[in-house]
Amino acid sequence: MLTLGVGVAITSTRNNWGGDLPPPPPPPPPASFSPADLWLASESGGAWDASDLSIQRIARDGTGAAPGSGDPVGYVNDLGPNGEALEAPSDSARAIVVDVADRTGWRLDGLQDFFRTVNAMTGPSATTIMAVTSIVPSSSGNGLISLDSTVGGNSGTYRLISANSSEFRGRLRADDLPELSAQATGFSGVITLEWDFTAGTVTLRNNGTELTSARGYTTAMSDAQMIFGASRTQVSPIACDIGAIIHIGRVLTPAELADAEAWATDRLL
Repeated sequence: MLTLGVGVAITSTRNNWGGDLPPPPPPPPPASFSPADLWLASESGGAWDASDLSIQRIARDGTGAAPGSGDPVGYVNDLGPNGEALEAPSDSARAIVVDVADRTGWRLDGLQDFFRTVNAMTGPSATTIMAVTSIVPSSSGNGLISLDSTVGGNSGTYRLISANSSEFRGRLRADDLPELSAQATGFSGVITLEWDFTAGTVTLRNNGTELTSARGYTTAMSDAQMIFGASRTQVSPIACDIGAIIHIGRVLTPAELADAEAWATDRLL
């Protein structure tokens, strides 16, 4: 470095042998988030992007052609490392690919359409993130996110997030045990539900803001088949548009949660 007068400095571009210094290396590219980055230690779950038609198939067995706008979706491959997949339970229950402005998503008709995971998912905790809009709630409290599971020794279907005419509720409940719940009214967008049986907590978030949190019982779940868009198999589907889903068998760190919710926000219809 050369100094000119008082307090004026320039940095030489010459090395000690009189030659030019090589140019500085370019800055690293900005980090890009992929849902697969969330899986660190063989956690259960998967991630599914409605805008990525290459991972989708019209047929429910995962073979054949990818859908286009207006086509039904019978099978969706996983973006995560587990190879988990979503499937429609029947041909008539397949969602439809729709384009809204510059976004592509799945439209569920509220009559039959919903997705379920092909395999069971287990774990003492989990985070579920869904980019969902155009929700049409009903008086019966249709399930938006549910699971078929054994919870606290009781087998059944549990509506993790249900929608009725007055509220959305995130909950886990088992017979003869206090309900673990968090609830708020009239929201859509990026909905996040975290439950941690070890701590006995459930947290409900909407568009990055925590709505409410409640404590309940401490137990474990097993054999959980996730259901998106209905309460249980062939019962209480809900009308909505889905842009993306992440379900992972652990509670995320604040930084991971912010990245995952931002990714989902980019896929809102």
